[in-house]
Amino acid sequence: MIAIIDNIKFSSSTRSRKYLSPCKKKTEKENIKSPTGKNKLPKRSIEAMLENGKYTGIVKLLDSANNYYLLKDNHEAIITEEVFNKVQEEKSRRSNLDESNNRKSRKYRFRLKEDNKNV
Repeated sequence: MIAIIDNIKFSSSTRSRKYLSPCKKKTEKENIKSPTGKNKLPKRSIEAMLENGKYTGIVKLLDSANNYYLLKDNHEAIITEEVFNKVQEEKSRRSNLDESNNRKSRKYRFRLKEDNKNV
């Protein structure tokens, strides 16, 4: 599965979930089944793997409300940490939230500056 997901390429023209289609086609070609045993792995399952850090082989265990432990190589990784981090960066880049978790303003996004010519 790592080889399938490792080759994800993002571009500015890639819409929200279109990058999942090549991954889905590769899973079907290699007969990778869904967790429920079905022949086709849904795009949402692939997306969940890319969003959940547990699929990198790292488990976060809480000791208390403030303390936690990270266990690496606890189980076999499905995606690499590098791919996981790239996906998180791309998701935050495409997000509609700024650094303070407020929605970005899209009002007058493409407004042209008026010429200062006296007519």
